[in-house]
Amino acid sequence: MSGFDITAATPILKQYYTKLKVETLVFKSAAFALIPKDTGGGGSAYEGTVRSAIASNASFTDTVAFASTSASVFKRWSVPWRSGYTRALVNGQSLDATRNDGLAFAKALVTETEGAYDEIAQQIGAALWSSGGGAIGQISSTSDVSLTVITLANPLQGINFRTGQVIKSSATDGTSGSVRANSVTLTKVDILTGQLTASGAWSTITGAAALDYLFMDGDFGLAWQGIPAWIVPPGSARATALGTAFNGVTRDVDPVRLGGVTYTGNGAPKKESMIQLGMLLQLVGAKPSHIFLHPMDFADLQKDLTTQCTITTETAYKNPQIGFAAINYVAPFGMIKVMSDPFVPQGLGFMLQMDTWKLASMESIPQTKLWDNLQWLRVAAADQYELRQLYRAYTFCSMPGFNGCVRW
Repeated sequence: MSGFDITAATPILKQYYTKLKVETLVFKSAAFALIPKDTGGGGSAYEGTVRSAIASNASFTDTVAFASTSASVFKRWSVPWRSGYTRALVNGQSLDATRNDGLAFAKALVTETEGAYDEIAQQIGAALWSSGGGAIGQISSTSDVSLTVITLANPLQGINFRTGQVIKSSATDGTSGSVRANSVTLTKVDILTGQLTASGAWSTITGAAALDYLFMDGDFGLAWQGIPAWIVPPGSARATALGTAFNGVTRDVDPVRLGGVTYTGNGAPKKESMIQLGMLLQLVGAKPSHIFLHPMDFADLQKDLTTQCTITTETAYKNPQIGFAAINYVAPFGMIKVMSDPFVPQGLGFMLQMDTWKLASMESIPQTKLWDNLQWLRVAAADQYELRQLYRAYTFCSMPGFNGCVRW
């Protein structure tokens, strides 16, 4: 008997990909592993509230306290669900060739399935540390789009790119504007230098220009709103972001409580800037527990803290079997754990009070058990089979003002 035996394939993957195994594969971002999760989501959107101002009802005069004051001010967020997709693709001939060798058959399935898990883990990590527009990089100001090779404005965002990706561009980061017509396919990627080589000139994308933002085909404006969407980094774009409606709330009426605390170090030592941000957070009543940095920024800070800290292990949310190294630092504002995350934008540090965050999803992230219970599907018009993975999720912060961002 020839052909793909679904009854043989499904039990193999079910036994091999336990919850622990899946989380080991997809927890590439430390913040994604640690953030509190709720897998019981539903409805068309999440309706959440945050108190941006306490009641104004205290006075040393009784008639003022009891008659002339106002109630607390609440803001209502309506947070949309966002979906992510990928698939494992297996060639029918390869499966037939290994069907009489159980180990080789299982290896063929596992190899491709883990590739899909790796792909979706990259997508999740990039999205968690993005503004929600779907951009995964930006063309440098010195790149010539008439050539096949460009360099990223931040070379270390090369981690978000792989050969074979179909890439589009836009003058905006996806939170506004529109995507340009046409695309290029990546044929070579250097993840350390940030050089991206396309199958043709980058000007194949209509109107492509230096400083354009880059997107996977189909992603423009559709990523879920990550941590920088809630805690808007300091810089020229902050005022615009806070003045634009975000999940139904215009945040510039109370920029700190609704958009996070910020501090700009202007090149000062990273330890000093971290302490300054922490003290500002303490001033507004926050109790920050973690700071997440790009690995290169983490290395700089680690050098400053060598004799003032200990190394500890932080475990994933409700999964003590998965751990991440952290620096345990006793700062003037209290104990904080400093962690490296490859998806954090270089040049920024995010200081978070983790109990104010929630990552909600419909079922697990990702899931492979679809409504028809068919884990493996035949690809139309091709001798191939596919395993689809997807998730539906959103990020929510109940108290943005208890979280902060520093620009070094």
